Amino acid sequence: MSLSPYAIPFFSSVPPSKLSKRNFYLCKAKDSLSHFDFNLFYNILEEWENCPNLHSCLSLWQEFSSTSDELPSISSTSLHVLLFNVRGLDLRWQEVLLLISSFKFDALILVETGECDISFHQKIFQDYRLLYQIGENRNGGVLILIKETFSISRVPCSIPNICVVDIKGEDNLRVIGVYAPDSKSWSWDDLSAFVSSKCVIYGDFNVDIMDDGKKADTLLHWADDQSLAHVVPNSHTSLRSNRVIDYAFIKGLNLDIQVYNGNTTSDHLPILSVISLNSSQYKLGKNIHWKVFSLFSEYTFSFWEENWNLSSIDITYNNYIRILYLLSGRCTIVFNLNKYRSALPAEIRSFLSYIRALSFRQLRTKCSTLKKEVCFLKKIAKKELNIFYATQLDNLIRLRNSSSSSSFWYRSKRFFKPSSSSLYGFIDISGQIVKECD
Repeated sequence: MSLSPYAIPFFSSVPPSKLSKRNFYLCKAKDSLSHFDFNLFYNILEEWENCPNLHSCLSLWQEFSSTSDELPSISSTSLHVLLFNVRGLDLRWQEVLLLISSFKFDALILVETGECDISFHQKIFQDYRLLYQIGENRNGGVLILIKETFSISRVPCSIPNICVVDIKGEDNLRVIGVYAPDSKSWSWDDLSAFVSSKCVIYGDFNVDIMDDGKKADTLLHWADDQSLAHVVPNSHTSLRSNRVIDYAFIKGLNLDIQVYNGNTTSDHLPILSVISLNSSQYKLGKNIHWKVFSLFSEYTFSFWEENWNLSSIDITYNNYIRILYLLSGRCTIVFNLNKYRSALPAEIRSFLSYIRALSFRQLRTKCSTLKKEVCFLKKIAKKELNIFYATQLDNLIRLRNSSSSSSFWYRSKRFFKPSSSSLYGFIDISGQIVKECD
């Protein structure tokens, strides 16, 4: 098979005879494609025409498809963290060991530890590095344990019951352990200097966000100023009341959290959490440039018309399907997800952010008027999203079924028969059609 078929173009809108088919399609690509897509189309065209045969072209494009297929889906590494008010670590270190053996935590934040003998506990928790911050009395204290496999650095902090550590990686993650009894001598504003662009604050805050009124408003107002979002378990954490006082604040992270409902001798339930950390090897996405795919398929249409061999239809058909698959891989561009832009228009994104902020305010204030406003705005947002998605789908379908020269499928669908569930016969090795009656 020759890969340079300078035959009469398949389409009726034939360019002037002085222009070759190649030059015609290059001009067409320059007029209809972006600068990037034009260069991609030109490179594919060069590869097609410079390959001596179809097999060598398929082999060349196979390399691009292999790279594209091996690209992993967006994924993340996870950090498993335990938050536990132990009410005296000397009394409950065996309980902590049992939790570690069950869940294989990467980090532990233990609060209200009491005075700790670090040398003793280091022998017990041999796989972890221990960072301890004293409390304001003999019952206080925060101990953070990080697995030895992580590279960490402690952040100097003189505030009692506050322990700060950075876990080093592509983006440093700051973990802050907090024990905040009602008698604390410091304020929430004292923690502001330790909040980073990517951090999580775990602790026993002794504040129920939903039920503690002014105390909750003070904490949440500080969190809002620091762009921190609270992540709260869906059930109470205190065994002495139905209050939720053990939870986390996050910034620049995703976190899942839940209460451990197993037995404990403490008056607080252990809190299990998972922090999702994007891994650098997964920060790549891919995009298929379908306009290039469509135009190049249009360019090669006459080639397939000339070489469509019914005597060896299986081989021809397999080659055709394979080249469509490999061409899609050749038209696939790998890009950095950090440069990805949301598909939603800016005004819709801004409106959704406003509704989210308003809904958080309603949860804090429990204002019925605000609740009605949030519900009303959510209906408007849902309607706007549906209109946007419907418009996008309508444009896509209109382009796909248009009679313009840019629509490859409009021309190719004429060569496909309507699908049917009926089986009329088989083609045997000799190429003869064998029907059931035979």
